[in-house]
Amino acid sequence: MSNGNKQVEFNIEDKLNEVRLTPSERANAIGAMRVAEDAVEIVAVLRAAVKRVAGFISPKPSVRT
Repeated sequence: MSNGNKQVEFNIEDKLNEVRLTPSERANAIGAMRVAEDAVEIVAVLRAAVKRVAGFISPKPSVRT
């Protein structure tokens, strides 16, 4: 998580330890967190791929000699 120009570390497992959860609820929350992390990585990869394709397809200015 970022806060202005500083990078702030956010540990979801520490936050889950502060909340009263059953072991199964905690396991579900950790599983959901891991799925969300994977989804964010996939979106980042797709975004980079789309940017590369768009850069390849976009018209280039003509080079005059």
